Amino acid sequence: RDLVRSRGLGDVYKRQITWFYPVSMDEGELGVFFRLWKSVYKKVFQQEPDEDKIKGIPESIAPYLFYKSEVKGLSLSIDIGGGSSDLAVFNENDIKGKAKLISSFKFAGNAIFGDGYPSGEFKNNSDRNGFVNTFRKAAYDAIKGDKQKEGILNDILQNRKNSSDFSSYLFALEQDSSIDFKYSRYLEKDKKIKLTVLLFYGAIAYYSAKLLKKSNITEIPRYILLSGTGSKSASIIDTSEKFKNLSEMFQFVFEKVYGEQSKNKMSIRLSKIPKEVTCKGALKANISENIIDVPTKFWIGGKQNDRWNSVFDKDSDMQKTPRYFDIQSQALPDIESSIHDFYSIIDNYIRTINLKACLLYTSTSP
Repeated sequence: RDLVRSRGLGDVYKRQITWFYPVSMDEGELGVFFRLWKSVYKKVFQQEPDEDKIKGIPESIAPYLFYKSEVKGLSLSIDIGGGSSDLAVFNENDIKGKAKLISSFKFAGNAIFGDGYPSGEFKNNSDRNGFVNTFRKAAYDAIKGDKQKEGILNDILQNRKNSSDFSSYLFALEQDSSIDFKYSRYLEKDKKIKLTVLLFYGAIAYYSAKLLKKSNITEIPRYILLSGTGSKSASIIDTSEKFKNLSEMFQFVFEKVYGEQSKNKMSIRLSKIPKEVTCKGALKANISENIIDVPTKFWIGGKQNDRWNSVFDKDSDMQKTPRYFDIQSQALPDIESSIHDFYSIIDNYIRTINLKACLLYTSTSP
């Protein structure tokens, strides 16, 4: 304690702990983590924490608080991690930290760079992965002679066979000043790879638009606020100033789903430190209490007017939410129809643009 004070860090016993949780956590899981944090606090500081010393905040809320001072009107915050993405909808006049709704779905960075299968024979099968097959040689050439780096890459590709880890490691190599390797530059130059990322963001835009419209949010968001490690992929497919192309795609998808034109031109915000945005947002807002009562909603998919095409509240609609064993022959065509609807919208969008120009990268070699 005296050491902390001597270094000008104040009284450590007055410090507060803010932690972030995905909205997919249920009440029981939240309770477990709150108890763990209290236990750690007591062990470290040798005293029981007061109620205001430990605060839990949904991961989807804090990023908006980072951008809040520079946006007006309705904003959709999208925090893209590795395994899941979290959404939150805000209006500038809302109470501090209070979202209109939040949501979460297992579709994030691993859906782009991974193997596409959570289990089974294709779970860890990097030999079939397009990113691995395209960039493996360039990666080995860049680290040639460095036994430690070669060992890590060999472990990823020969033992773990984890394609997500392969891309994560290559992104990490960009920060190593001892080698000249920029994975993002390689990705920017490959039009086929960029098309995959374009579809990824189109799918997120489609789900978001469906969720908001069916949740009776009548206004199309003015801002799309991106955060999280996975959001770095946005700069791979759109090198235009202020993400002009990606912003136009989001607006196109929203307008098709809503069946009307937006009152404002949609704009994307993406910080250069997307992972840190969550922490900095919470610090800027100085939130003084837990945020655990925000409406959490999900859209499953479908086009018919039945429960497959409904939005479900995480708490109040638990009993009527469909389960996996409910997916029978009559449900599959309905779910498939929403997938065809998505691709129809994306096809229409591509017809309105010069796709080659949008995906083309004009820089010199990496």
